[in-house]
Amino acid sequence: MLAACAVLLGLLLPLHAWITDRAGLGSLVETFLPWCGLLVPLLLIGALRRRSASAVVALLLPAVTWLTLFGGLLGDKSHPAGDTDLTVVEHNVAAGNPDPAGTARALAASGADVLALVELTPEAVGIYEKGLAEAYPYHQVRGTVGVWSRLPLSGTRPIDILNAGPLAATRPADQIAAPNRALRTTVTTDRGPLAVYVAHLGSVRLMPRGASGRRAGTATRGRSPRPSPPSATSGWCCSAT
Repeated sequence: MLAACAVLLGLLLPLHAWITDRAGLGSLVETFLPWCGLLVPLLLIGALRRRSASAVVALLLPAVTWLTLFGGLLGDKSHPAGDTDLTVVEHNVAAGNPDPAGTARALAASGADVLALVELTPEAVGIYEKGLAEAYPYHQVRGTVGVWSRLPLSGTRPIDILNAGPLAATRPADQIAAPNRALRTTVTTDRGPLAVYVAHLGSVRLMPRGASGRRAGTATRGRSPRPSPPSATSGWCCSAT
């Protein structure tokens, strides 16, 4: 039994992309995929207690696969001061943020070259424009996402991430969402143009009755906790062109 569980776990890690995304199942699995590594030591403890040599050998498959996929994320990714060409900060400002002006001040104090903000609301955009204008003279907003930059921006356009994929053609016309959750823009740097993508992906929710669903569309205006401090990223939303 333990050996079978180890083999199934070892197959899930590399083959997770084959899981259908109907009802958000595939996205939900991928969300918890890195945490599957915690199952390896638990299965190992069980295998050792039962003295199952076959289970121990079978655990090599998920252990090696997990390290191949996520092992590189365990090391220190920080860079010494002055060793960064371009600093990008991404932050979910939260649609229900009670203090967008304070968030804008914190973002301006981050010292980043480019800010990628998601879950913007029409009411809050003006506050961020005013609060970030001095430090970030260039900005572009498309729907619920936006970019503020110290460097010039050009070629900004929205990207449709909600009506794409193999299931898009089967979606009824009244369920097609506006492409307002992602954008592409170009930052002019001293080393050439840099393409920046900002995307606010739909999230998977576990419903009270056990069903799962995907929340997408425009940002909600319900109450939400105060957002956490902005965090620097090494370029998840950027790609050189």
